[in-house]
Amino acid sequence: MPKITLFSDGETWTGFQSVSIRQSMDNAAHSFSLTTTDRGNEGLDRWNIRGGSEVQIYIDETLAFDGFVQRYNPRIDANSHSINIAGASRAIDLVECSHDGKYFWKDVSAESIISEVLEPFHIEYRIDGEMKRIEKTGFRVGVTDSPFAIVRKLAEKNGLTVYTDSNNTLILSNRPSETLFADIKRGQYLALEVNHDLSQSFSEVVVKAQQNSTSKDFKGKQQVERRFQNPVQTRHRPLIVSSNGTDPDQQNLGEYAKRRFAGNVLLATATVKAAFRDSNNADSKLWGINQLVFVDDPVADIRHNLLISEVEFNLSEGAGFQTNLNMRLPEAYSDRPAKRPQVRRSKGEFGELASAFLDENTGTI
Repeated sequence: MPKITLFSDGETWTGFQSVSIRQSMDNAAHSFSLTTTDRGNEGLDRWNIRGGSEVQIYIDETLAFDGFVQRYNPRIDANSHSINIAGASRAIDLVECSHDGKYFWKDVSAESIISEVLEPFHIEYRIDGEMKRIEKTGFRVGVTDSPFAIVRKLAEKNGLTVYTDSNNTLILSNRPSETLFADIKRGQYLALEVNHDLSQSFSEVVVKAQQNSTSKDFKGKQQVERRFQNPVQTRHRPLIVSSNGTDPDQQNLGEYAKRRFAGNVLLATATVKAAFRDSNNADSKLWGINQLVFVDDPVADIRHNLLISEVEFNLSEGAGFQTNLNMRLPEAYSDRPAKRPQVRRSKGEFGELASAFLDENTGTI
């Protein structure tokens, strides 16, 4: 069983009743929670992990979490002294705090805006993809927007997804983090659940926007509208996405939106015992978000390339160590998912739905 070690303010901690570490492609900040007990009644002389403390958590020798304690909750009764601690990674400041600076930029690179917004927080970033320069019409954000909201708007305009890795690097990308596949087959997991969800099936995605222009032709020059039709959904279920920016901006946003809807029609959840992708390889990496997985189970009627959208490492006295993986179709986060020859799309309504959204010949945007 993997060993979990917590470091905080010079102290080393092991021996927990329960530990949970969660990473998600849909949340900038990672989170952790743990429960332990002060069997020796040493109190704060021993338990220095309090609100605001820096915390690093390792699984074996690999860093799995780096952030701060946000909640420290001791509970004392006649029989026990239990302590509940929870926190978030360093990116939480980008989400919960406000941007204190400029709200409008024009004729600059998108990278320069990201660098300016993140600089006070000392968060490193990496861009794995192309970002278009901000034109003279400009890029405007709200006065209450968080730094992460600003970065996300820029990313979406360029069809990129934003997430953070275990080292707190903010990554803007439209591709999986690795091209190598991990495999999950019968016998390699404790449980596998597959959920096909048509709630994200819309008959049409409509991107509407208003761009800055001095032209008197408001409708022709200032209003922007792009449409993508889904022929598989026969009911009238339109979805309107509102945004600001130029016509190319909306083209990118529309492409991003249709990929997300296509990818979200399938969610597979697997529970495995190992913390690492190859438990027999000492150099193997931790399971992580934005990794590709090939899931093959005939009973679940799934034989897909999937991308890990959420990872949760759990340790408890009752169940031992387990890793929960949430996986979606790669199109939800990537415009260039790697392919494998043996992969097949599911037949029927769900498979056709995903294919229709991704087939450039079936709609226009």
